[in-house]
Amino acid sequence: MHTRIELILQTNQVESILVENMFIEKKLKNIKSLPHKLYLSNPRLFTISTFAIIILAGAFVYYLRYPYNYTFSNFYAEDGKIFMKNIIELGPVEALFQPFNGYLIIGVYGVTAFGWLLNSIFGSGFWTSAQFVAVASYIFLGLITCLPVIIFKKRLGLYSSIVLLLLLLLTPLGGYDYAVFGTTGNLKYAFMFIAFLLVVYRIDKNITKKPWQYFLVDATFILCALTNMLVIALLPLLLLQYKEDIIRIFKLKKINLNFDKISLLCLIIIVTTYTIIVMIHGLTSIPGYLDGPIEKSAIPAILYRGSFYGFIYPITKLLNGFTLSFIFVVITMFMIKSKYKLNLFILCYVLLVNTLGFVYSRPGVTSLFRDFNDINWPGHFFYAGTMIFTFGIIYIYHREINMFIKNHNKFYILILTILTITFMAPYSGSRFSFNELGTKRPTLKYEIDNKCSKNTKQIIDIEIFPSEGWKMQIDKNIACPKYLLDK
Repeated sequence: MHTRIELILQTNQVESILVENMFIEKKLKNIKSLPHKLYLSNPRLFTISTFAIIILAGAFVYYLRYPYNYTFSNFYAEDGKIFMKNIIELGPVEALFQPFNGYLIIGVYGVTAFGWLLNSIFGSGFWTSAQFVAVASYIFLGLITCLPVIIFKKRLGLYSSIVLLLLLLLTPLGGYDYAVFGTTGNLKYAFMFIAFLLVVYRIDKNITKKPWQYFLVDATFILCALTNMLVIALLPLLLLQYKEDIIRIFKLKKINLNFDKISLLCLIIIVTTYTIIVMIHGLTSIPGYLDGPIEKSAIPAILYRGSFYGFIYPITKLLNGFTLSFIFVVITMFMIKSKYKLNLFILCYVLLVNTLGFVYSRPGVTSLFRDFNDINWPGHFFYAGTMIFTFGIIYIYHREINMFIKNHNKFYILILTILTITFMAPYSGSRFSFNELGTKRPTLKYEIDNKCSKNTKQIIDIEIFPSEGWKMQIDKNIACPKYLLDK
């Protein structure tokens, strides 16, 4: 009898465990299928939310790389003296159309205004405005880092998308912490990268596009051109897919007009008109700022800095002019024999426009490339080239990359990825090297506390980065917190 009772109890325990295991398995299955259920319930909302999380995660990575722009915040040069000052005095909309050195920088003002908006919502007055301009910079760089994955998610595939994200997040942005983040003036170079993505998207025949997508792409391309003048040189690439129509036009034959052609025609008219207006009024530049003569011997190093530097920058000091020339010869021969030669030549054209175009406008930059010992620091001029090269290579060879990862042991690839990040990260951001903002200049909060408590003038001078000669003039009622005004 006793044995029978024990057997019944044991049976009940086994059944209880089985039921519990079934419940856990069902729970896990529900958890695993939750993303799929959410996607089915509202695919567009799920996709937007997923990419928003990825963008914010990217922004956080940039914060971890360059935290001092937030923790030791102050404006940098024109960012405070011109851009933020215009937004405060003229308002965000009117400020967008204020020319700088003879051309528009709508995207730069847009990022600065976004920082001002964030500060008006979450900030504590003017003294936190530089912090939120840095936050806007983190979000903007997080956005453009994730943008190629958002646009080309189906084209690239999972493995290539992950590789692209990791490499873009590790893009060297210059050794000094004030070079890009919180310095919206230097974000204009990123619009060349955005424009290149749009060109590739538009000419890719394998991507089905709707009329509203053409409109959005072309409108964004115009925004890029109204921020970075070099983008205008990419216009011929947009015409590549219409070469047959162009030939027909020259032969005085009719062509079929559809939405994408009409949209492109409007783009060309707007950008060409803008270019003519800028040429009539003329471009200006800051006297004495990188306007020295071109040092031709530095061209190979600059071409390297504006292209594949992002792949091997930790070993840059081991390079010299001879090894670089040899690498360029090998790359050229490879391009000629490659089955992707047209795509590779398009990539090279964009890289040359981006790099040599800047050298033409600022020839004195060549003096910074006499050797390879300190090639990192002017990265804020050339980081867009690194991003263009990174995306271009992975876009062209995405099939090979996906196949390689698919056919090899994932554990070894994971170890290789961790080792790569560990090796490259110390060379890619100010957390590991510089703290210029925290040691050389006062923070915006310190300046406001100091000037507002002592100065009786209505217009006060706020010292900003990078040196004592740079000051931001602002109304005391805007700059000073109420508790200091009441003193």
